Order: sequence, then C-alpha cells, then structure tokens
Amino acid sequence: TAANGSVAPIAPDPSAQLRLIRAVRDEGFDVLHLHEPMVPGASMTACLLKPMPLVGTFHAAGESPSYQYLFPALRWLAGRLDARAVVSAEAEALAKEHLGGTYVHLFNGIEVDRFA
Repeated sequence: TAANGSVAPIAPDPSAQLRLIRAVRDEGFDVLHLHEPMVPGASMTACLLKPMPLVGTFHAAGESPSYQYLFPALRWLAGRLDARAVVSAEAEALAKEHLGGTYVHLFNGIEVDRFA
C-alpha cells in the first residue's frame, strides 16, 4: 500500500488474522503493540478482538480516503486502544481529525549525526 510516498506491505488476508489470533492465544503477551492499527489485517483484527491492552502507533499523514469515508467505524476501533502514539505532528493531525483521542509523540528514526 502506498502512503506518504512510501510503500508498506499489509496482510489483509484471513491467514494473517488467524496467525495473530493463534499467537495471542499461545504466547501469553501482557500488551500488544499495533503498527498502524487502522490498517486492514492483523492490527485491525486485534482492535476488534481486544485480547489484552493495546498500544497503537500511527505513522500516516496528509490525506487518507479510508479515514475520511470510514471514520465512524475507525473511531470506534481506535477507542479500543489503551494508548496511542504518533511519530510526527502531521500524523497526529490526521489521527486526531478522524479518530479523536490523545497521542504521545515518539521519534521517527535515528539522528545519525549524534552517532557519527
């Protein structure tokens, strides 16, 4: 899927969702981190099932047709998250506009110059 000028692979197929359900059942995690929780597939399935506390990190910025057209359902799903994080002010603006909620800012990469 192309977003923000980058391509991110997603796995909306049922087998990915079944793998998530099995892993959650078998591994006994305390908390589950969801990368882009509103993307169809394993992350969205985890939001639907909410098997444990969920932390979602949002990266998308700019325009999102899916957020625009599906926001009532996505807002409900996002409400199932126990904590929300964003990697930029732009990602926060998009998420807040369509999903509401409070977000913690995280870094988005490494400042390479600090380690040179």
